[in-house]
Amino acid sequence: YVYIPLGGNRKGKVQNIFNLLIVWTLTGIWHGASLNFLLWGFVLFVLISIEKLGAGRFFEHHKAVGRIYMMLCIPLSWMIFAITSFSQMKIYFCRLFFVASTTSAFAEDFIKYGRTYGLLLIICLLFCTKLPLRLYSKIKHNTLGSVVLLIIFWASVYCLYIGLNDPFLYFRF
Repeated sequence: YVYIPLGGNRKGKVQNIFNLLIVWTLTGIWHGASLNFLLWGFVLFVLISIEKLGAGRFFEHHKAVGRIYMMLCIPLSWMIFAITSFSQMKIYFCRLFFVASTTSAFAEDFIKYGRTYGLLLIICLLFCTKLPLRLYSKIKHNTLGSVVLLIIFWASVYCLYIGLNDPFLYFRF
């Protein structure tokens, strides 16, 4: 309703970036009357603009870098969306990126959460490569392949089940 009537991406790069700014500013405002939503919209505008100005082609050619980029950008943008207090947001960012003034009390966080989620992170990183596709093509026509796929399926169902107590981001609206 906004992007296409403004001209979308058909009127040159400068107009396209301006159109994206308008759309993501309005998207931030539409989500709520708090500054964190406006910041969230602006951050997404900046990320999309950077991708449109050339980073997107780089990520297409260097898929591992693109996946790491997405693994960072998506949760960080959700954090901006979910946390309405800028002081709390600052604490989260400082803890994530080892800023000395706030990490002394939380120095054990990476060890604690590394033990809890480290194996899952490694598995996720492996699944971002071509290795699973290669393995699947070798085992897809035998019983072992079916057993492996069933284990992955039920492990995924279990992970969904244990995450049921986490409220969805939009439930507070």
